[in-house]
Amino acid sequence: MSESALLDTHAWIWLMEDDDRLSSRSIKMIDEFQFRSSLFVSAASVWELGNLERSGRITLRLPLEEWLRKAYSDGGVQQISINDKIALASTRLPGEIHRDPIDRILVATARLHALTLLTRDRLLLSYADHGHLIARKI
Repeated sequence: MSESALLDTHAWIWLMEDDDRLSSRSIKMIDEFQFRSSLFVSAASVWELGNLERSGRITLRLPLEEWLRKAYSDGGVQQISINDKIALASTRLPGEIHRDPIDRILVATARLHALTLLTRDRLLLSYADHGHLIARKI
């Protein structure tokens, strides 16, 4: 079984906005997941995007609804919904992890679906270093 990946919200934004914070190595890695149709985003990231946009913390090139349509059609990502298993697992994560509920949902999603989390979040990468998650730095 080939590896599949879950994009952290910031990674998804950077990918869709052609942000230069993504290195050519990271883009190549993401492209490989997209080519295999094994790149996912959580519905929690959509919630986070909506809140970031509403609060003015991010400005996207397109209205969010159009941005999402493009992400799913051209961006090569598939959405994973939040279900009761993910919600409960996010409250029962092993080890020490910060309290951000979206990050906890992303970690639970990655763990339950055997996905590699693609992130730049140092706390999540450290959590992975302790063996609680598979993650790659983007």
